[in-house]
Amino acid sequence: GINAEYMGAISEGLEIHSDTGFEVYNGTYWTLAKVTSTEGNSVLIDVSGLQNISKVRYIWYDAPCTCCTIFKCPVYSRVPLLGVRTGDEPFLPAAPFFMDVSV
Repeated sequence: GINAEYMGAISEGLEIHSDTGFEVYNGTYWTLAKVTSTEGNSVLIDVSGLQNISKVRYIWYDAPCTCCTIFKCPVYSRVPLLGVRTGDEPFLPAAPFFMDVSV
């Protein structure tokens, strides 16, 4: 698998709300890839059965987290609450990203 680490975030680890949202590129086309696990600030992306993977992207869509209800992004960073205001949640959505990899 591919280990994608979220760097520079104020984070207390990651929360996975869905195993979708990641895609890998094999030099010809993009293919969906699922998250298999998380540890600390990293997610493990399953690329079994895929070859020549050179790039990974996460929620690289026009409206990636807007389906039907709130909290539909796949990956969230756990953060301390900022206060006791109604609606505060202990997580923030992870930002879209694109990275080169060698598998």
